[in-house]
Amino acid sequence: MAAGHDDGGVNAVRSKDPQSSAVPVPLVERLRGHVEALDRVRHPITAPDGLDAARSYLGETLDRLGFRVDLQLVTDQPVNQYNVIARAPGDISPLALVLEAHYDTVPDSRGADDNASGVAGMLEIARLIGPQAGLAFASFCLEEDRLQGAAAFVDSLGWRERPACIDLEMIGYTRPEPLGQRLPIRMAGRRWELPLPYTGQAIAIASNWRSRRLAKALASACAHEGQLAIPLALPGLEWAMPDIRRSDHAFFWRRDLEAVMVTDTANFRNPHYHRPTDIPETLDFPFMSRVVRGTARYLCRQLRDNRSGRSAA
Repeated sequence: MAAGHDDGGVNAVRSKDPQSSAVPVPLVERLRGHVEALDRVRHPITAPDGLDAARSYLGETLDRLGFRVDLQLVTDQPVNQYNVIARAPGDISPLALVLEAHYDTVPDSRGADDNASGVAGMLEIARLIGPQAGLAFASFCLEEDRLQGAAAFVDSLGWRERPACIDLEMIGYTRPEPLGQRLPIRMAGRRWELPLPYTGQAIAIASNWRSRRLAKALASACAHEGQLAIPLALPGLEWAMPDIRRSDHAFFWRRDLEAVMVTDTANFRNPHYHRPTDIPETLDFPFMSRVVRGTARYLCRQLRDNRSGRSAA
């Protein structure tokens, strides 16, 4: 972001972390710290202690940032599992925006990219923006088991609540070599419609047609922070390419709500996807920081425009 400009972006807000030091910790190092704090298998059967530890870390971090933190029961089978929902203290206004990331993993992966990267991004955006009316920061559980956390959250929305959702789903891996970026086989012959570079250095913003303006506005905000972002928004794309329905935003689509998935494209770029080798050392933290700043910029603008009755998208 150019110095001296205040357009409602991340320069217009301050950290709400009462424990932040006089010398700010660079965003890259904050992101790295969150990912390393979450660096263990987080699965309800094979590693329930890891899942519990991650939930505690989320709650404690968001509480320090000044949020009201609530646990939302997802299931009690075989034991209780919870979403972690953070909102501004005393805020009872209808939700307008949700920034979310899932914190569970598959059984044998430490899940640095999938999805400690998304959780770290969510926590740092919460720090940059702070508690705001109408905005929730949600950490979903059991995404890897039929998107159960997202289902519980969407089912709990009030009849007046129609929030837009940004899903941070694997935002930390780059692969700059030629052909580092692949597409699903069924879309390989239509690459002109999905203009992802052949090198894996862009962030993709997957969208259905209803959410296309959100995707384009978010991509523009990321570009302002120096990060190439490609909105994938074509009529019927979610049916032509079912892979973009694999994360929590899909439940918002089922309720006809606007939602996008911000992603490094998972297994179409990252060879460590769902493997034990998905570890912090494989991540590109400067890349993550640009995505975080771009997403924070978009949210700041949207919150400002919501207060004035305009649409930022």
